[in-house]
Amino acid sequence: MAQVILYSAPRFHGDSLSLEEGKTRFIDAQSFDDRAWSVRVPPGLCVMLYEHANEFGGYGVSVSLVADCEDLGAIGFGGMASHATVFPRERDGKYVWVTGRMQDGAFIPGHWERKRASGQLPADGPPVLSPPIPPPTQPQVELSGVDRAPGGVTVTDPDGDVVGGRVVPPPEMPEGGWGGDVRDHRCKVEHVFVLALENRSFDHMLGFSGITGIDAESGQPTAIDGLTGEESNSADGVAYRVVRGAPDVAPYAGHGFAAVNEQLCGQGNRYQPDQPYPPLNNAGFVSHYARAHPDLPDGAMRCFTPEQVPVITALAREFVVCDRWFCSMPGPTEPNRWFMHAATAGDFDNSPTWDEITAAISVPWGGFEFRHGSIFRRLGDKGVKWRIYACDEFPNVAELDGVSRTFDVDDYEDFLEDIADADYDASYTFIEPSYDVFNHFGGGNSQHPLGSARAGELLIKRTYEALRRSPVWEKSMLIVTYDEHGGFYDHVAPPATVATRETGRAYGFTFEQLGPRVPALVISPLA
Repeated sequence: MAQVILYSAPRFHGDSLSLEEGKTRFIDAQSFDDRAWSVRVPPGLCVMLYEHANEFGGYGVSVSLVADCEDLGAIGFGGMASHATVFPRERDGKYVWVTGRMQDGAFIPGHWERKRASGQLPADGPPVLSPPIPPPTQPQVELSGVDRAPGGVTVTDPDGDVVGGRVVPPPEMPEGGWGGDVRDHRCKVEHVFVLALENRSFDHMLGFSGITGIDAESGQPTAIDGLTGEESNSADGVAYRVVRGAPDVAPYAGHGFAAVNEQLCGQGNRYQPDQPYPPLNNAGFVSHYARAHPDLPDGAMRCFTPEQVPVITALAREFVVCDRWFCSMPGPTEPNRWFMHAATAGDFDNSPTWDEITAAISVPWGGFEFRHGSIFRRLGDKGVKWRIYACDEFPNVAELDGVSRTFDVDDYEDFLEDIADADYDASYTFIEPSYDVFNHFGGGNSQHPLGSARAGELLIKRTYEALRRSPVWEKSMLIVTYDEHGGFYDHVAPPATVATRETGRAYGFTFEQLGPRVPALVISPLA
């Protein structure tokens, strides 16, 4: 069995101590307390070295290593180790350990990440010492938890002016943390709210956020599957890496069926009707974008920093962020929004025509029909109360059969007033942003790239804070998500899915393939 070996001198000289998998406390000099100056770590193993130890585990400054270190003194840890934990770098065939690192001036603790589809291990930087942690007072799940950032975040409007103060922070974490148990709160949630924005991929919004936390499936420390900065696409023989920083308003990026086919499968690939979707490599984002915007070929690779989108970043850090939430089909807005409401887009693998949209939205309770109806019709059949609020005069949801813009959709400002009532009666509430289609999206808050991303941030903030102050907050859940990726890059290839048994009217699509990742947050005091 492979073993980690500690040496009492740099460059693997002096006395040595071999460590198998598990925890080892060094009691005195004879047992190697404060004597390790170099370490050999065989492939496939990781060792965590701690400055101090007690009967419950290690504490103080620590360092995680997945490769040999010939001089611990070079990183300020020579002759300091009093506790070691050795464990396999991969676990359950799904997770891989990433060592602690510095990012944007902050320490990111070692954590578990899901393995990339390519099988490539994350790139590890040089060893970095962690900030000291306090002595454990009871047996601990190893490597659990990170400190919360205090306070809220400042938000600015599209003109850069500070608005509305700070995001209200959620309840304080209990002493000792939330723990790793996955608890069942289904019986406690009485009000579900969904805010659906548009046209932004996961990496575009949160790829550089560096968020860490507890994995909901394993209960172990983990980090989002975000960007390393090395991801790239090529066009005309030139490679373009992801860029840290994106403009608040950006040129339009294609996201129709054919455009997404190229983005996911590479230039030259074309979907064949009634056939499996071509192999995915996420290699065509730049080639498609560059043809439309040759002066800005890497526009699809530009991703927001946490400082540019502080609201969604703060909420993602404090609550639940989903990094495997994909849009429902590799195509445009309407079909993906219909999946939200009806779990299908019927035979629409493309956008409806303007004449179809006009006819659908102008007839009260008329519109696009789907085989099993919509969530609103199904809830109504069961006597479950629902509400819809919209910032737009022509909300997409009003295109559905059974939903009237005049009688079923209230203005967003009414939501802010209604939710302050302790007797708020809707079990399901859908919130739609403003698109401002007739002004080329310029005044909307949907986060369409032709409109301001900050305007969408402000909508998220107002919605969260209204619910956070509401008497129904303690029994509510808010989901913030996006209809589709808007043509912006994401590095995770989406998986196949269960077919809807429909065939697309434009491309013969069989609806067996999901689209790119989009951000999704689950916000609740019960999350």
